Amino acid sequence: MKECLTTKRLFFLCIVLFFCSCGENIKYIEETNITDEVSLESHECTKEKFFFILEKISIWNTKQDTFVVRSHTPLGINLKLKVINNDNKPKKIIINNGEMENCNFHWKVDKTEIEFFGTTDKSLYIVKPKDSLSLNLHTLYFNFDKIFGPLEDYTEVIKNLISEFSLTYDDVDDKICIEQGAKTEIVIYNHKSRWEWWR
Repeated sequence: MKECLTTKRLFFLCIVLFFCSCGENIKYIEETNITDEVSLESHECTKEKFFFILEKISIWNTKQDTFVVRSHTPLGINLKLKVINNDNKPKKIIINNGEMENCNFHWKVDKTEIEFFGTTDKSLYIVKPKDSLSLNLHTLYFNFDKIFGPLEDYTEVIKNLISEFSLTYDDVDDKICIEQGAKTEIVIYNHKSRWEWWR
């Protein structure tokens, strides 16, 4: 009887090993452009000499990956900004004042202040006269559960929220205009995985 059970276990183990050796778990990123699905509020800075253009909003991990059992990768937002200096003198941009404190980029959602930080350690940029530069910002450990509660799929609620997106930049001297609207690209990226058989 024991030999029969051992044989069955061995057979089952061989089947599992056979199927596992015939494929692999492929991880990839699913990209969905929702620019046409979201009516982003328009802000223009046409009369300004020094201003930002919000070129792209990247939203990460709105859906839980259901192929394998694992926890939801945190929902986050990245921004791509272009700084335009049409003035005759250099201008400075401060992203935050030392070690992820006093961030200058904010988005107020109800009573919650969402802060955006630079993707590098550099916190001060000088924009030359009649020049421009690109900046990439992201939310840092921000938990969107505070706004939505825990969800397996944040896609629709985040679409509604992004339609009210309004970034502000707080400078010591004055507030700088941030242009956004129909030209701002909005894309959702989701980390996914699938089983792929060997060919």
